[in-house]
Amino acid sequence: MKTTYSVIIIIISILMSGCFRVRTPEPPDNQGTSWNPPTSPDLLLSNFMMAFQSMNVQNYSRCFSEQSYRFSPTPTWYNGHESIWQNWSINDERTYLNNVKSNLKTGAVVQLFWEEALFQNLSADSVNYTANYRMAVAHKDTTLSDAFHGKITLKMKLNPAGNIWEITEWADLEVYPDSAWSKLKLTYIQ
Repeated sequence: MKTTYSVIIIIISILMSGCFRVRTPEPPDNQGTSWNPPTSPDLLLSNFMMAFQSMNVQNYSRCFSEQSYRFSPTPTWYNGHESIWQNWSINDERTYLNNVKSNLKTGAVVQLFWEEALFQNLSADSVNYTANYRMAVAHKDTTLSDAFHGKITLKMKLNPAGNIWEITEWADLEVYPDSAWSKLKLTYIQ
């Protein structure tokens, strides 16, 4: 009798072995891009740059203050589009970046560089950061350049709730005609 049960268990085990297959693991998405708690303005800027270059929308939006974020586009791209810019929010940041991400050319590499950077301490919990930026974003829109140049001013504040730094204000300034970050945002928010 013991032998019969053993044979039945072996046969069932053999038949059931075909029911379970190990699948090939999927490659990780970009959401795993590193995030360091921004306990200093430098770490916040590093997170911001890495999130933008990797098109990691989740980490990108984590850089901004949920309570008090404000974006000021260049005057050139503000005029005629006031209704878009007046209530610009973190959700708009997410939307435009998601749209850019979905319109990148296959295998595109996004680059962002800061030049002539300057920190200005406003208080113990508030810093202004100003830098010239250069970006390369290989998107599919043939009416828009892949290269962007301008000047960025970021006001960063320490959020005492989590002891982390956040961007509360972002001003974009045009350096060369038709190449500011505001144009990229405007193109991909519509």
